[in-house]
Parts: sequence; C-alpha cells; structure tokens
Amino acid sequence: MLTVERILVLGHARCGGIRNFLDRGGKPAPTKPTFLEKWISLLEPVHAKLAAQGTSESRELRERLMEHASIAHSIGNLRTFPFVQDAIAEGRLHLHGGYFDIATGQLQILDPGSGSFEKIS
Repeated sequence: MLTVERILVLGHARCGGIRNFLDRGGKPAPTKPTFLEKWISLLEPVHAKLAAQGTSESRELRERLMEHASIAHSIGNLRTFPFVQDAIAEGRLHLHGGYFDIATGQLQILDPGSGSFEKIS
C-alpha cells in the first residue's frame, strides 16, 4: 500500500537528457542504452505528439515544451498503476507537477485544470 500523500514530479530547465533525445530526432538510443536513455525513451510518444503539431519555435522553446510535456506524461504514467489509481480515488494521494529553472531560481507548478505551468511568486 502506498503511504505517501503527495508525489511531485519535478522536471528542470536545460535538461541534458531531453536535449540529447531531441538531438537524436526523438529516435531511440543506439546499442546498449544507459539507464538515462531507457528512461528518456519513455518520452517517444510525447515527442511524436509535439512533432505532429508542426512547431516552428526556436530550439530553446521546443526543449521547454518537451520538458513541460515530459512532466505531464510522467504524471499520466503514474496514474496507470492500480495502487496509484486506488489511492487517488480514495483521496489518499495527490499528484503534482513542477518545473525548476536553477539559472533563474524560478519554480513553476503544473495547473491540472489548464495543463499549463504557473510561476510561483
């Protein structure tokens, strides 16, 4: 049984794993992927969805979009576990998304209603 009340999925700005993933065009890592590459490969559906939207934004903005989308995707993945579903349904567990930029010290929290990240002041 899960005994925590809150889980915060926290992503961060200028994520090297996501940058590397985007440098490969969202394709799987070559032979013998590392733990990080295996974990980042879970984002292939997120990348496909963003790519299908045909973004023309700058590389930096595409990275931020991918970083934000990865947080929401990870929360969605957590929701697939039956024990997580049960805990949420019973009001024992709350999932949250956060995004931190160490260069600016800015923390953003995912608004579950709008799906956007809101700055914390």
